[in-house]
Amino acid sequence: MTIKKFYRASGASTQLKGVTPDIMLPSVANESKDIGESALENPLPYDTIASAKYEKLNLVSPYVRN
Repeated sequence: MTIKKFYRASGASTQLKGVTPDIMLPSVANESKDIGESALENPLPYDTIASAKYEKLNLVSPYVRN
């Protein structure tokens, strides 16, 4: 049972959506939608709050090829 929420610096909740990665890698695991909080009864809804002041960093871009 989930009773508390976690919010990212952007103010977005991780409930139901998780954290979307910047880089998607192939997976050998069977990624089923029947696993995780969203598959449980009464999951907490996704929502947002006011964001914190933060500076976005992009330290990966110089190393990624198109």
